Amino acid sequence: EMPELIGICDRILVMRGGRIVGEVQGDHMTENEIVQLATGVNVGAGEAA
Repeated sequence: EMPELIGICDRILVMRGGRIVGEVQGDHMTENEIVQLATGVNVGAGEAA
């Protein structure tokens, strides 16, 4: 699901609370970045969610 989106999309607009909170694009899109924008929680690499 998320890896598939990243694989087929050139850019992804992320919404939280009915508003666009961010845009990720290009080859540097990561699942972590999208989740951080969607949840508003900054989860560092290697930390448990």
